[in-house]
Amino acid sequence: MSLLEASVVSEYLIEGSVLELGVGTGRFAFEMVKKGVGFVGVDITRNMLRTAKENMMAKGVKFEVVNMDAESLGFSEAFDNVVCLHTFHFLSHPLEALSDAFGALRRGGRCIVSFERRGLWNTGFSRFDVIKKNLYSIDEVARMFRAVGFEVIGRRAIFNAPYRFYRKAPAFLVRKMIEADAKREGWLIGLVAGKK
Repeated sequence: MSLLEASVVSEYLIEGSVLELGVGTGRFAFEMVKKGVGFVGVDITRNMLRTAKENMMAKGVKFEVVNMDAESLGFSEAFDNVVCLHTFHFLSHPLEALSDAFGALRRGGRCIVSFERRGLWNTGFSRFDVIKKNLYSIDEVARMFRAVGFEVIGRRAIFNAPYRFYRKAPAFLVRKMIEADAKREGWLIGLVAGKK
């Protein structure tokens, strides 16, 4: 997750606890825990959770991690926020995950997901990915939110160039990509936020 994406996600969060679906290595969690937020991260992949725990020890930060499927959560009205960042497009049953996220939220809580959008770049590059992705439009994800009971309170597009380029490219090249991206449309990362 980039600083830009984290900043946009933070615009929709309310004060209180956060549950992250697909916590991975804990990159977003570390930023939240530094701010004093109660944080729980779930991930179906034990290796990711092991790495998150190692990263916690290295950074001297602690939060709860649980080996759990985002499409079958075991929480009920326990959180103020649920986030699913750069994981939503990997879910086989996204409606089930959103329904469980809805159930895990307190009344008035927020759910924020970011995902790779359907488009020429993402569709083309996803052919080379080892893990299958489901690419969506922002409208499709907003409809999923409404279908499980959320009020959609935000929809955004964040980047143009493929996310993986921003993460791996040298700084001088990232600056050039941002300049090029600013001159055209066709954003590739989508974000939808909902309120219970």
